[in-house]
Amino acid sequence: RGFSVGASAGFVYVSEDNCTDCETGSGATVGVRGDYVWILGRDQRFSAAAGVGAKRLFVSNVGSAGLPIARLSIGWAW
Repeated sequence: RGFSVGASAGFVYVSEDNCTDCETGSGATVGVRGDYVWILGRDQRFSAAAGVGAKRLFVSNVGSAGLPIARLSIGWAW
């Protein structure tokens, strides 16, 4: 529960179907985000999280692109 800051790394595949000005390509991603998590309920078992951040895509045939990201999730805490 509370505030957190984290980093992310991953892999992405871009196709012509979801990018109007580019060709098919793939590459790495890196990013950073900040989140806040609430633990709710009488038994403290329900969790909700919200956060924002940014991600940079390094995709062949597309170049380097920065994207804002947002996250909202609900779940069960144990």
